[in-house]
Amino acid sequence: MKNALILAAGRSTRFGRNKLEEKFDGMSLPFLAAKFAIENGAENIYLTLSRSAVKTDGKRIYHPVLDEVSKICNPIVRFQSEDTYGPGAAITTWAGVIDGPFTVLFGDNFYKGLMSERVRLQLGSETENAVWYTYLYKPLNPRNLQLATVIENYIVEKPHGQLEGYYFCGFARFPACYLDTIGDLRKSDRGEIEITDMINMAKKRDAICLRSAGVTWGDLTYEADCARIRELVCEGE
Repeated sequence: MKNALILAAGRSTRFGRNKLEEKFDGMSLPFLAAKFAIENGAENIYLTLSRSAVKTDGKRIYHPVLDEVSKICNPIVRFQSEDTYGPGAAITTWAGVIDGPFTVLFGDNFYKGLMSERVRLQLGSETENAVWYTYLYKPLNPRNLQLATVIENYIVEKPHGQLEGYYFCGFARFPACYLDTIGDLRKSDRGEIEITDMINMAKKRDAICLRSAGVTWGDLTYEADCARIRELVCEGE
């Protein structure tokens, strides 16, 4: 995870307020994502932000997410175009900029743990040029309908019919120069450039799914998710 890209340009439409500024034990999720990346060997932290989140207190102009992440590292920042949205758009903003393989972390996810030794060995060997992503098994729960499902090594974006199974939303890793070779991505019916399309564009034999990779993660989508994120943050303290 030498290069870690944190996506923090979301609109939080389902949460009701900017969830990227929400604090858990005094820390925001983008801050915790940067902490996770550094603990797993990241040397460069890239951060995609939204211009609409820029604020002023009358004395200075600032970006709350950038201020938080800057407490732990010196991120390299780019703003996502206001004409596009979705994780894929936040990633393709970096085409021609990031040199080498990079790992994508979601700024509204919580991550904890160290990648297993098995995964570390894989990433340094024959999988160097592959796209890979992590997933988890989730038991029966209506809330799972909001997640992308992993079916036969492909990711199906919100199938709206599967209440249990394997789900993607952890993190993904793309090889060097991948952004320069995928061309223009078609927007989904929801008007988004989907990260799932970026992963699925890889040939089936070149897309590797890793179950959890030794990492605990949880996503913050609705207000009701806050309690679970707090539990994960406090576990082991």
